[in-house]
Amino acid sequence: MYNLNIFSPAVMLFLCLIACRPQYEVDLTPGNLSSETFTWDGEEREYLLYFPANYVDTKAVPLLLSFHGAFGTKEKQYELSQFHQLADEENFILVTPESQNLTWNHTGDPGRADDIGFINALLDDLLSRYPIDPDRVYAAGSSNGGYFSFQLACELSDRIASVVSVKGGMNEAQLSSCDPTRPVPVLQLHGTEDQNVPYEVAEAAINFWKSHNQTASTPTITDLPDIDPQDGSTVQYFIFGDGQNDATVEHFKVIGGGHNWFGSELEPDNNDINASEEAWKFLKKFDLNGIR
Repeated sequence: MYNLNIFSPAVMLFLCLIACRPQYEVDLTPGNLSSETFTWDGEEREYLLYFPANYVDTKAVPLLLSFHGAFGTKEKQYELSQFHQLADEENFILVTPESQNLTWNHTGDPGRADDIGFINALLDDLLSRYPIDPDRVYAAGSSNGGYFSFQLACELSDRIASVVSVKGGMNEAQLSSCDPTRPVPVLQLHGTEDQNVPYEVAEAAINFWKSHNQTASTPTITDLPDIDPQDGSTVQYFIFGDGQNDATVEHFKVIGGGHNWFGSELEPDNNDINASEEAWKFLKKFDLNGIR
């Protein structure tokens, strides 16, 4: 995981000038997508709000929270994941928040923004204004956003129905302090050649949730078709079933894959799976009461 404490202020400024500038442009013209602000803890926080094309405000729909990686932006995550296209097909509201100070505070560091508090308050606000099904609030994140999604499962398990991490994981502080109040279904997508978040970090997260959800220790494993032999990677799909309240732990192991959002044109790597499609396929199977 990125250790921001090793950088001097000058280096941090240089990195921000490079990494914090918009990498992908997004159309914020009036329509289904809008750029919103929310004041939390004395700070104005930003997020993108997307309503599906067939949205009708008389019916409660699911909500997906999508979190960017370190040095990322809400615009980058929006374009990287393309979750808005799935929102049109599946009829859910998409919220893509932006962190402060480059990264999500996934360990509760008191010297940094209270991001768990921010998301908790933002959910209160969104649920008060829009017909969102409170039993079908989901989280998915990229890299540091994946770490943060797991932390939401740890601290807001009474609100987050299921969670997906793409190229993220859980560090030692999270593993030792995570105490969810219910079994939480989780999906981890990770490359074995990830140089930013080693595969062992993903395995540690998988093992934690297997234990917490009390799943079977032996998974069912499926070798997926190698659709693109030229991409240099293959995929195995693991399902740890028989968890409490049907809370499974699932995993796409991208053998030879790197630190990428698989299937994305913006981060070309493995083309055998589409991370966004697999994420939503998993998330929507569950609500706060278990499998739907």
